[in-house]
Amino acid sequence: MCCLSKNVSTWLDLIGLFPMGQSSRRHSFGYCRFVTDTQSITGLICRPAVSTSRRISRYGVAAIEFAFVAPFILFIIFGAVEFARMMMVKQALTSAAREGCRHATLATTLASEDSDTFVRQILKPTVSNSQDSGIVKINIVPSFSAKPESGSVIVMAIEVNCSDITWLPEMFLCGAKIRGSASMSRE
Repeated sequence: MCCLSKNVSTWLDLIGLFPMGQSSRRHSFGYCRFVTDTQSITGLICRPAVSTSRRISRYGVAAIEFAFVAPFILFIIFGAVEFARMMMVKQALTSAAREGCRHATLATTLASEDSDTFVRQILKPTVSNSQDSGIVKINIVPSFSAKPESGSVIVMAIEVNCSDITWLPEMFLCGAKIRGSASMSRE
């Protein structure tokens, strides 16, 4: 590719800046710039383009750089997804504990198992196997088999292992536990 188009080159031939036929023998240029140097006849300094062999030797550089950087970027992205999932489950556990505690404080609730199943139903969209008592551990204090007294404090705590809810192999939250709790007075 030449900096000067064919029409400009022919025009320059006509006004005498290049001898006739000389413009056709010029090589392709990478870029040109105007100068005010008196030694330059045309007012242009043209640099040759990068050779084809040099361009071909640089084709694999971007792939190699990507191969070095991609694992770090993917590690950061997957770590962010895992921590966001952990925070979502923590919020769901806290919300379910609050709702379950409210359910346990009602005068119509006669057994703690009713509140336990109520909480497991609330957690079902977030923790898919919430019905398994080995995965989702719910503790209601005091565990009432008889009707508790009005005004007594009921505490509900829910706990899940991170390894049971993770989407990835356990590499970010090794052995961590997520907890949610709430306490309210019985009506």
